Amino acid sequence: MNKSQIVIGTASWGSRINFKESMQVSAGLLELGINHFDTAPLYGSGYSHYILNKIGKQNNILIDTKYGQNIHFNWKELFKRFYRFINFKTFKYSFKHIRFNKYVRLKKDFWDIQKLNNSYNLFSDELDKCKISTLYLHGPPKYILDYKYLQNFSVFCSTKNVIPGICSPDQENLDVLIEKFPNIKLQMSIEFFWENREKILKSSNKIDIFRIFKKIINDRKNNQYNSKKFWYEFLNIIETNSKYKLVLGINSKNSIEKLRKIVENTNYLFNI
Repeated sequence: MNKSQIVIGTASWGSRINFKESMQVSAGLLELGINHFDTAPLYGSGYSHYILNKIGKQNNILIDTKYGQNIHFNWKELFKRFYRFINFKTFKYSFKHIRFNKYVRLKKDFWDIQKLNNSYNLFSDELDKCKISTLYLHGPPKYILDYKYLQNFSVFCSTKNVIPGICSPDQENLDVLIEKFPNIKLQMSIEFFWENREKILKSSNKIDIFRIFKKIINDRKNNQYNSKKFWYEFLNIIETNSKYKLVLGINSKNSIEKLRKIVENTNYLFNI
């Protein structure tokens, strides 16, 4: 598999693994020649942007980040920030993007381009040592993505010199995204991709696909792992078209070694 088709998911960097371990994992990935990372301001219990910017100070890395992540304040979120405490400044900043009202993102004005601009400016400050490649809207409600809004979003991203993206699009929005906005990148689960593959295969949109490892594990648990027809067909699609990328969560030396083997031979995915 081409290394340029791999994006590293960092949801666990700062939460499941601590700052030091995250830096060690990033060093292994960069040594492997992979420098494209997927994040959001509240990934890693709010520490992910900080960690990636530390990495970006000494390395050229690409970052995909997101607006509108569906996380609100609760005691679990507070505990995770204490548990992975780095320093007081980052601890305080880890709450910067968290919302106290979990329903606020359902309102149209939450997705207003001006509010998006304000958040993007904060993201740019937090990631000032990195190159932001894609700005995703994270699971926007289906009634937000009408033609006019998508047009304005595309124009906004062009002024920022970033790729516009929609993460986890709603089924009802897929047609307009594919037919009218081929410039907008789509990030989706492998299940969503497969259910809509006939439409997506005909599209010009760039597609990033996640939940790869989770599906492999679930297939194995459900005794579907020995049926490899799905995986052979899926991997053939990926390897023969550069518009597709895989978002893979890597958070240990062991997983880096597995990734190395996947790069050398994509069929190694069957042995995960």
